[in-house]
Amino acid sequence: MKKVLSNFVALSFGEASSKLLGFVSTIYLARILGADGYGQYAFVLAIYSYFGLLANPGFETVGTREVAKGKYSVELLFGSIFVLRVFFSAIAFTLLLLSAFLFQFENTTRILLITQGLNLLLTPLLIQFVFRGLTEMKYVSLARILQSGLFLLFVIVFVQDKEALSY
Repeated sequence: MKKVLSNFVALSFGEASSKLLGFVSTIYLARILGADGYGQYAFVLAIYSYFGLLANPGFETVGTREVAKGKYSVELLFGSIFVLRVFFSAIAFTLLLLSAFLFQFENTTRILLITQGLNLLLTPLLIQFVFRGLTEMKYVSLARILQSGLFLLFVIVFVQDKEALSY
């Protein structure tokens, strides 16, 4: 029962912190970029999300379930899922690149889409499914907080004014 409570507290704290950092990032971006710039950014995120689904079509859920079952070694599961994620991420990024040039996006949107699309190449490095399967939620929470915190830091450092979207 103690493990369940500590996992609950860790996940609650991680989610709340992550959401708060994301909220601050959104407010900052909307304020700096204005309605047009933030709308353009939101459009790019919407397109990116479809390619993100292709890069990770359920590996997180299956990986968590299989680690929790304990039927296979964690190393074997991680290796198998890693290889699949590399393959699917490469395909998703290639399709995103093709889409960025085949569709008639304005140059700023195209550059934003490609820049955001680089995140697809990082998908294989997500290993939260291992910790979820092992019920070590403190690491999952730490990863969420770190991810949101780094995003906020990068936004503050690299987006200083409305011209940040102009390339």
